[in-house]
Amino acid sequence: MTENETVVEQLTLFERNFYLVNGFVGTILNGIVLFIALRHVDTYDKPRQIIVINMTLADLLMCLVYMPTRPFLNVFAEYLCFSYYIIICTCQLCSCLNLLWLNVDKLVFIQFPLHYYTIISRARILFITILTWVVLLAISAGVYSTMKIINACNLVSIKPLIYLPICILYVIMIIASFAISSVIYFIAKNSRKFEPRARLKMFQRLFFLFSSTLWTFVTCLPYRLLYLLHALCESCRESNVLLILTDFFFKILVVGIVINPIITIVTQRLYRHQLVIYGKKIFNLFAPRRDSFDSFTNCTATSTGYTHRISKLSTVAEPASHELEQLKENTQV
Repeated sequence: MTENETVVEQLTLFERNFYLVNGFVGTILNGIVLFIALRHVDTYDKPRQIIVINMTLADLLMCLVYMPTRPFLNVFAEYLCFSYYIIICTCQLCSCLNLLWLNVDKLVFIQFPLHYYTIISRARILFITILTWVVLLAISAGVYSTMKIINACNLVSIKPLIYLPICILYVIMIIASFAISSVIYFIAKNSRKFEPRARLKMFQRLFFLFSSTLWTFVTCLPYRLLYLLHALCESCRESNVLLILTDFFFKILVVGIVINPIITIVTQRLYRHQLVIYGKKIFNLFAPRRDSFDSFTNCTATSTGYTHRISKLSTVAEPASHELEQLKENTQV
């Protein structure tokens, strides 16, 4: 928001439900991915998974902090606005920057496969991760320290020249990620170091990177470019078409955050495998126990066999008793 905008935003019923549903679904999906990652991923063997964990954590915080509270910002206390917007801005920047780090990591892996673990280590990834969060948190705090609250947390304003570097930073990170991903694709495709079978396996490993980068490029970049145009062009701010497009692509961005964990699960075997295992455990937990059913079946079969043997003995005993009675009658005669 700029200083000249003082219109209080009113969300429709659809928009409220849109944020609440996406927040709920996104929290569950990102929570599942984060749980599997923390429990089953070996970050010593695959240090790049630390970057994936941070991307998932950033999306999870967006689903927990932003989406469920978006319809109720007009009743927020003013002292919450500063920390609220800092968290949101930091998480959005962190998600984009970690995607860039993931592309850089894969570029090193493709270019220097024999020296990858000497260049990339778990300690270095952890250091970059911590530094990323700290620096982005400081940038967000510096930007929103100039924020003016107009109507609770629902409407705040920041000077365009102060927020403009953030908009440019978003665009640079997204375009840089897409550019590096394209370079990785062409290197992997034209490289003669790998046999066809090894190249196919490598593309399968790169599928998560390509999918995530392309999805972020499609869902995030249009909104960031429209917002940048909105900040630079004063005459464009009065255009209803620009406002409608900006609002539409922002909703696409929100949906993108919810789809991100699905891409992680679909494109990475470890997450698919563990999800199937936990799904089977949950199903077996709530399904009828087979051992109880088998015990009941065995008990029924045993009692049936016992009854059959008794009836068979009774059938055999009937002629013997009949002959005994005839013998008694002949003796009396």
